[in-house]
Amino acid sequence: PYTENKQVFILSHPAIAKHYLSGLKATLVKAGAAQIESLLIPAGEKNKSLLQAERIWAALIKKRYCRDAVIIALG
Repeated sequence: PYTENKQVFILSHPAIAKHYLSGLKATLVKAGAAQIESLLIPAGEKNKSLLQAERIWAALIKKRYCRDAVIIALG
């Protein structure tokens, strides 16, 4: 069971998120997650960049995620 960290950050692609993100969030809530945030990253190799990494880091900092938060790549 999910009992360690209560912070979960989900990274996904818009097309994948449309089908699976809400179900994943519901499952995480049932498992005890207290803080669940998500960030959608556009498709394509050009988006696998330091600019996107900075975007992810900024979102984690802004939402006050701890270093032991769970990060899920959905896709």
